[in-house]
Amino acid sequence: MEEKDGEWLILSKQILHYQSFFSSKKGTSYQYSWMRTWLRTTFFEKAFSALQKARISESFLRTKFYSGDEWDEDAVDRVFLLSYEEATNRSYGFNYGYLKDEKKSKKTTAYAMTFAGVGQSDEWWLRTIKEAKGNQCERVNPSGDLLGEKEGDRLSGVVPALKFVFDKEAKKKAVEAEQRRIQAWQNSGLCSHCGGKFKGLFTKTCKNCGRKKDY
Repeated sequence: MEEKDGEWLILSKQILHYQSFFSSKKGTSYQYSWMRTWLRTTFFEKAFSALQKARISESFLRTKFYSGDEWDEDAVDRVFLLSYEEATNRSYGFNYGYLKDEKKSKKTTAYAMTFAGVGQSDEWWLRTIKEAKGNQCERVNPSGDLLGEKEGDRLSGVVPALKFVFDKEAKKKAVEAEQRRIQAWQNSGLCSHCGGKFKGLFTKTCKNCGRKKDY
């Protein structure tokens, strides 16, 4: 999608999974959504190797609610969903929201289809919520247009985005930063894989990713 300072903004070519945006009918924000938690823990931990993780940069995410001029809470993530603004950004080669768009039209992988509900089509979530504390979330339709919201407690496709480091010097810095991050987590008694807190008295496992304490 975009290259800047040795980093590429990458969007999945296919729908990789089906998840609800919120865990209940009560809406919150992207910051506290089930979708963000799942991307940051389960998906990130299982989808990438240690070397790949070291080359995925953090992204500062600002997201405006679809209705009105208010902004959702900011977030800093290494894997995320596109916002409505990003999904209609002409510099990325995308069309405006009400137009069909082949670049945003995605097909579901065979693996992801096993998680799709009955009657699911090739639609996928954006991280933009219609309004503060609302349950209506923006989505991309099978034809690539952005017409219409969907209740956040229902299933829709997941198309992750991330910034990947290709430049050699930037890669070295990313690896060093990842090593410092892991050391800081360990020094604080946290999971070295995701920074989550442990549970258990004798055998400690991470509350977020479920991995055993390994240091």
